[in-house]
Formats: sequence, structure tokens, C-alpha cells
Amino acid sequence: MTDKVIAQEFVIPTALAIALAAVLSTGAIYCINNYLGPIDQGEASKITIGPIDPRP
Repeated sequence: MTDKVIAQEFVIPTALAIALAAVLSTGAIYCINNYLGPIDQGEASKITIGPIDPRP
């Protein structure tokens, strides 16, 4: 196989896949931050076992 065929079959699709993944992940982070709001670190790291008791 010539170098041109190798580039057309492997390098170009790989580069396009990487670029698409970067665009989609950036868009997902943008949408999450703008439409769902930032995640509180306190809520993200809070682990509860069993039911939450509402009494003080």
C-alpha cells in the first residue's frame, strides 16, 4: 500500500474521530454548566447510607 492510501484509510478517520470526540465532550460540558448548573462539591462527595432522617 502506498503512503497516500494508508493516510486515507487510517490517519484521516482517526483524526476526525478524535476531533469529533473533543467537540462532543466540550459541548456536553458547556450544556451541563449552562442548563443544569454547576455541581456542588458537597453534594457530589456526600454519601448517605439508609434513609435520611428529617428530624434534627
